[in-house]
Amino acid sequence: MQVETAMTNNYMRERVSWFYSRFDFPPRDVAKREFGFGWNSKIDQRHKSFPSPKELGEFLRREAPLYASYSVAYYQIPDGRPMQRKGFLGAELAFDIDRPRIGTHKHNEVICPACLDAARQDALQLLEEYLLGDFGFFHHEISANFSGSKGYHLHVDSEAVRELGSDGRREIAEYASEPRGELLVEEEIRGDAREFYEEKKRGASKLITGPGEKARGWGKKLYDEAVIALKASPLEGERKKLALENLRRGNYGAVKGTEKIWERAKADAIAKHALVLDKQVTLDTARLIRLPETIHGGTGLIAKKCDLRSFDPLTDALAFPEKTMVRVKPAKDAAFELMGKTFETKEGVAVDLPEPAAMLLMLKGCASLA
Repeated sequence: MQVETAMTNNYMRERVSWFYSRFDFPPRDVAKREFGFGWNSKIDQRHKSFPSPKELGEFLRREAPLYASYSVAYYQIPDGRPMQRKGFLGAELAFDIDRPRIGTHKHNEVICPACLDAARQDALQLLEEYLLGDFGFFHHEISANFSGSKGYHLHVDSEAVRELGSDGRREIAEYASEPRGELLVEEEIRGDAREFYEEKKRGASKLITGPGEKARGWGKKLYDEAVIALKASPLEGERKKLALENLRRGNYGAVKGTEKIWERAKADAIAKHALVLDKQVTLDTARLIRLPETIHGGTGLIAKKCDLRSFDPLTDALAFPEKTMVRVKPAKDAAFELMGKTFETKEGVAVDLPEPAAMLLMLKGCASLA
């Protein structure tokens, strides 16, 4: 067993080194970044720096780390210790989506196409609805890359965010994860104020106010869902027309008996628009994150920069040639999809697999070199 493990590890290191002999995608401002690398875990060594892309490439090729990470922050002295000595110059705004919103499905422990596609859709929503939409960043300020494993990373590099502290970054992440403040406000109708006269005549006991048709941000999200819910409700005729007219002005309590419609609309807005983000990644400017275009040591896939509208990591993030066949000895039964094909292996039965599939199983500890 020890011999098999040593052979497998040597083979994987050789192939990772081969991959990095072709690496030519250094990040912006290499000399101002801190780097971290892992061979047995995600980060075994950090506080590394490189004066140029050439030295970074040589290190990757020579050391063949299974994991490579870099700082979202820029520093005067990236390899300085402790952190205070580095001389903080600003940081990108980073987002990590690896727990997508997905319903009941048959999860695959080796690699799950359904989870990956759900993560891609959530990342695309973060990009289009929040970063480009609500926050107003520009396309050229944003980059997206597959994490190499379960999800996606988005980076915003803009002067508007470089100096943001942890609190500001947390607020941005929380905004995309949940509504800020009350979307609907209820007040008892009292007194003889003229503006409440019609509501009292219709028998309403509460004045319910909320976002109207000119609302933005989370208000617009609730308003749109309220319109959908109202149109789909059993309310009919003049009552529905009156409710819609008042809804446009932000008066949700004009028609008695519509309270449950607005409750459903609010729940639908949150379910549709609240994303699941790893907030710690966004707020922590000292964090290291996967270096784009490098190998993920748990899958053998590339943390590839991508167009979220069309990217498929199971075909577009392959680090190794499909035509190279590798004989492996599976440690367990497995069935998984990769490269547009389905593979099935049996425990203890040696099999020849395309190198991307063989590396996936070996890196996950599901097989050894035969």
